[in-house]
Amino acid sequence: MTSRYVCTLSPELLEKAVRELNEPRDNDVRLKAIDALKKDFNSEKYGPLLRDDDLFLLRFLRARKYKHAKALRVLHKYHSIRKKFPEVFDKVYHPESMREVMECGIVYAANGTMKDGQSVIIYRPEKETAHMSFYDILACGQLAMDKLLDSEEYQICGGVTIDDFEHYDHEAMKEVPASKYKKMTDLLQEATPVRIGPFHILNEGTKFDFMYSMMKPFMKRKLTKHITLHGKSIDKIVPDHDLHLLPPVMGGTGLEPEAAAKLWVESLKTGSGWKHLKHD
Repeated sequence: MTSRYVCTLSPELLEKAVRELNEPRDNDVRLKAIDALKKDFNSEKYGPLLRDDDLFLLRFLRARKYKHAKALRVLHKYHSIRKKFPEVFDKVYHPESMREVMECGIVYAANGTMKDGQSVIIYRPEKETAHMSFYDILACGQLAMDKLLDSEEYQICGGVTIDDFEHYDHEAMKEVPASKYKKMTDLLQEATPVRIGPFHILNEGTKFDFMYSMMKPFMKRKLTKHITLHGKSIDKIVPDHDLHLLPPVMGGTGLEPEAAAKLWVESLKTGSGWKHLKHD
């Protein structure tokens, strides 16, 4: 039998969760909320839970501030979209097949967190990676979020996304049907139990304009208000005390994208995240 969740959050992180996410201080209350979510999951419609451990279910409650009906809706959509979007999840469930994509530094999570606890996810395709598909990049981003969500700090603090469009393949984006853009938007807004954080867009131009025009009809204001366009300016993407998380090309003092990505790939193999991501 799987052991039950025991709160080991630092006093500061617990206070943040209580204040911002309606986290119960009483662990018995927390466990009752987890049990209610598990009990009401519709396995007849959505199949068995991909995971039934407390930490997995807890992320859905935190993402919707312990509002049961909303958390359950995300849990259901989390399972349904994995069947409806095989172009992405066939790759997510076989991460070893994406080693080339992951190690080249297209998408990775920086090693460490910001002073306020937020993680940093960086999207930065280069010219030599233009042959990699739009779905490869999307799958790498989803893999990053799925892995990060095993961290309670990420569940509570969320993350910052930095997306550099300088070398995005405009033609590849044009080949993606409008229905896939809707699924991509639904994946982030409705089917991933994550706190929406800032999205910093660099070198956007017409490439971003096209992608944004395809996604905007499906985007909620909660998402659009978090997007900031920077153009070619790399000033103040993150506070000065967090510059160690960014590569030099983004004005940071951290590792080059390729070196940071290799560290990220190795971290994916540790802990519970990797084995839960791999499906037969």
